[in-house]
Amino acid sequence: MNHILLVASSRESALHLSRLVTRNLDAELYQAGSGSEALELVQRKPVDLVVVDVQLPQINGFDICSQLHEKEASQHVPVLLLTSLEGEFYPEVKALSMGPGEIYTLPTPGSNLMAWIKILLKITSTQAAYSRDAGSFPSSGSDIYKLLLDKVDDALLWVEASSGKIQYANAAIESVTGYPPDILCGKTIWELAPMDHQENVRKIWLETCERKTERVVEIPIVRRSGMHATVIASLLPQRFEDREGVIVALRDLSKRTAQSGDFFADALGDVGEFLAALGHEVRNPLTGISTNVQYMEMTYADTETQKEVYRDIMAAVKRLDLMFREISDYIRPMELKPSQSDLNQLLNEALAEHEEMISGRKRIEVVKQLDSALPEVDVDAARFHRALSLLVEHCANAANEEGRITLNTQAAPEAISLAVSHDGKPLSAQRLKQLFQPLPSLKSAESGMGLAYAKRIFDEHNCHLEVESEHGRGSTFTVKFPLRVRSSSRESE
Repeated sequence: MNHILLVASSRESALHLSRLVTRNLDAELYQAGSGSEALELVQRKPVDLVVVDVQLPQINGFDICSQLHEKEASQHVPVLLLTSLEGEFYPEVKALSMGPGEIYTLPTPGSNLMAWIKILLKITSTQAAYSRDAGSFPSSGSDIYKLLLDKVDDALLWVEASSGKIQYANAAIESVTGYPPDILCGKTIWELAPMDHQENVRKIWLETCERKTERVVEIPIVRRSGMHATVIASLLPQRFEDREGVIVALRDLSKRTAQSGDFFADALGDVGEFLAALGHEVRNPLTGISTNVQYMEMTYADTETQKEVYRDIMAAVKRLDLMFREISDYIRPMELKPSQSDLNQLLNEALAEHEEMISGRKRIEVVKQLDSALPEVDVDAARFHRALSLLVEHCANAANEEGRITLNTQAAPEAISLAVSHDGKPLSAQRLKQLFQPLPSLKSAESGMGLAYAKRIFDEHNCHLEVESEHGRGSTFTVKFPLRVRSSSRESE
């Protein structure tokens, strides 16, 4: 049995942590309400891991960590340092220390709290097994860091900023690229991409190193087998062995083109079938509710207050209907009905759909930079309009009061670039990871399935959706529409 000490900044945080640990591990928990209590408890009881909030009164988590590792009896106890997001009681991993003088900032893709607790307990048990052989367990900071990255399930690379060359790859990288870690080391990050995409990947790389902010993008790669695949790359600038570099996490998306042709239905399995059936069953009574509410509004609404109540009910019904329609669409192959369409026009129509919020409620300035020379393209106009509307809606919700939204389109020989941006608060690293996950909520300010559904539509049109978000600049959503793919497909027909 493991022994874990929890030092939380609030009662709610302590309750969340204790529930999380007891549900996932056979462990004995100790809890301390302050730094001094934690330091005293570690000297009296056996402890395999200390989990501590950075934001504590009187003495912060980093100071507790330093004082623990100054004492011989506790200097080898790993410390996991947590930080709570603004307005949240549920902390996430910030850093860890394995011993005196060493604190590691963790790569965002592997910062799942429970995963890191299990990783550190494994390392602690490994360290104990090697205690009789002083030279067997890694002692340098870089060796311990490599050991940590190898324990993570995410496929991770550490790439030197100055050269773009891969200096370290963990064991999980082979499952995504097909290359063992030792073969990847020495290659540049853009050499993983097909020849005609290498310059674009190199450009993304240089921009990431220059801005020194996390970026999440889709990039194509060539596996060792020669097969092409699409991956989501999360790039997080991070020092390693006193050198500037970037942690790159790769997540495979190629399964969405699996033999079944329906990645979403395969991934959800029986749950997907249940959701599809549920959507059908729910939408039928929603139609009846809608009809009856309209009748009641015409017959019984004598005052403005009563009319407002009926309008609120209708708005909720329409939102539920939209959500279930989009859930059904999301988990099944989309049957696109392409026709020649003007993307500038679709973008303008999407903007007009949210005019009340943009120019009325929030008084947002709209800046248009639309390329009049855009060629018409084959898209399912209704669905593409919906995807653009969701981007505009998200930016309108996120923009500052009396802020700015910018719409930009630009034609190039190989692709049309379409961007929607806002000047509001930037997205956190945690939010970036969850941005396109299918998590519909009636509490969300966005309608239907939100950005998850927008990305699904763009994927079906063979478009790439990129997001950039940083302090002082807000967020920019860029859709790349490949013209060459479209033209070649028409030629082959």
